[in-house]
Amino acid sequence: GKSMEVIKKRWGYLALAVTILLFAGIGYAFSLFVAAIEADLSLSRADTSFIFTLCFICFAAGSLITGFLLQKFSAALLLRIGAVMILFGFITSSKAVQLWQLYFTYSICCGLSIGIAYNIMISVIPLYFQDKVGLATGILLMGFAMSTTLLGPFCEKGLSVIGWRGVFLILGICEAAVFLAGSVGIHMPFKNQKEGLPEAQKTRRSGESLPPRRMLRRRSFYVFLTIYIAIGGVGMSLINHGAMTLQEDLGRSLTVSVLIVGIVCLFNGVGRVLWGIVYDRIGSARSLTYLGILLMAAMALVLSSLFLEAAWLFGLGMALVMFCYGGSSSLAPIIVRALYGDSCFSANFAVTNIGTMILSSVPALIGIMQTKSGNYTMPYVLLGVFSAAAFLMACVYGKVTESEFGHVC
Repeated sequence: GKSMEVIKKRWGYLALAVTILLFAGIGYAFSLFVAAIEADLSLSRADTSFIFTLCFICFAAGSLITGFLLQKFSAALLLRIGAVMILFGFITSSKAVQLWQLYFTYSICCGLSIGIAYNIMISVIPLYFQDKVGLATGILLMGFAMSTTLLGPFCEKGLSVIGWRGVFLILGICEAAVFLAGSVGIHMPFKNQKEGLPEAQKTRRSGESLPPRRMLRRRSFYVFLTIYIAIGGVGMSLINHGAMTLQEDLGRSLTVSVLIVGIVCLFNGVGRVLWGIVYDRIGSARSLTYLGILLMAAMALVLSSLFLEAAWLFGLGMALVMFCYGGSSSLAPIIVRALYGDSCFSANFAVTNIGTMILSSVPALIGIMQTKSGNYTMPYVLLGVFSAAAFLMACVYGKVTESEFGHVC
């Protein structure tokens, strides 16, 4: 009866949350609009690059703030605030005539609202899936990652028909509508619902329930954060520079480069679900170790492709990097929940977004190195060092969690 009802309902909540993140993730498709905005407002690539960078920083800040607010206010209220902000952000962006206006309307308003929705979905939905926390988190984050793949074609079509301003107007209305729908349906499990939900798997041994100030005193947090930053830095750099590498270092046309990068980015979404399932089977320590090994292999393929001037090899290496990047993105909330508990998860995961802010600066560093050296060889050697660091820290992670919690988590 009651148990079956809530088990059916939780899949509905998950589907609604995936839809919200699918629309929220369109913030990452900014590159689709870059050329049109530059031409319309006479902006340079440096100007438009900073619109995206600032949006990413505000996304992390929005998630950080929401993590603490979610302990005092309902998910419904916060989602409604997010809906108003994203509607205002996109509509006013569509009217922008100067660069600073886009920094405020797109980067700050849209960035913060995406962060609000992201933290709520990641905090609330897995509470209904204690028996499948890896799978549920992976599916959620796949929705976020696949946004550009699924909604990108509609945005591109819209650009040629109604221009970037028209597309922004429609996006604002759609995003706000989806956020408002979420505010009606998505909530923390009620007491009577909790009783009908399956328990966590007995095989999954976790840490203890800690608030952020105590989490920040744990070595396990810093070891994990280093792995997250290293893998994320490699992944974000390839997303940002992959198409340019194919054109400038490997001599492929823009069309072919965009096609390869588009196909390769699908592995980001697939990785989020598959690594969630892997976690449910083998836990965090072994998952992170395998991620580190695969990432080193991926960067070896990327570097080989530059020496051999083989675009197909670069595509293969980048696909493997995206698979690992997707894995680290879905394992981040899963591991924070496993190590430091459910009770303060939204705040603890918000603090982890400090790592997101740090890793988002790595692509800029790669860009500076490429400008100085004239090609991507040395920048990608640095990313190879990052991948080796991720593997070494993954080896340390198991020992650190064993010493802190009495068992390998």
